[in-house]
Amino acid sequence: MGAGLEVAVEQTGPDLAVAPLAVCYAVAVPTAVFIVLLWLIHIPVLDRHVIRPRAVLCAVGAVLLLPAVASHIGVAAVVAALAGTAVLLVVITFPAASRHH
Repeated sequence: MGAGLEVAVEQTGPDLAVAPLAVCYAVAVPTAVFIVLLWLIHIPVLDRHVIRPRAVLCAVGAVLLLPAVASHIGVAAVVAALAGTAVLLVVITFPAASRHH
């Protein structure tokens, strides 16, 4: 995710001429992979699904679809929406985790 964020920051300057779609996918793809891997790591460790599979699927779907609107709302808005999606996944997960403990 770090390299994608670096590209997103560099894209704001005049030296890097990369399409907004490519910049957003440079952030979105590692974010989606991170969410899936986080969920996969929790499966063997926890007795129950604390991170709901449906929530993971929705979050990954949103993360991978958000860059499609980059040309309309801008790279910064897409990166903010990606972060918001991750935050929403955490917010959805915490009540489920507290009910199991």
